[in-house]
Amino acid sequence: MATARETGASVLSPDYRVVSDGGAAEMNAVIVGTAILVISTVGATLWARQSGAGKPRQAKILLFGLYFWILVFLQLILAAVGYSILTDR
Repeated sequence: MATARETGASVLSPDYRVVSDGGAAEMNAVIVGTAILVISTVGATLWARQSGAGKPRQAKILLFGLYFWILVFLQLILAAVGYSILTDR
């Protein structure tokens, strides 16, 4: 099967197909992404509850969003460092 680049098809074209041959690697990425999402959600919820005691609900929601993205990016950095150490090419 030809890729979009080889056929000149646009990404918006109905003939555009993504060719994938990395089944196990893609599943690992899904598992890691889901774990990062769950850990960040739980961590941000607990962190916002603890630090937002006595604050209005809107402030707690904003703190949740801030803490969620802090945790996501920290985990992505750790995953990238771990991956670079494990693959060590």
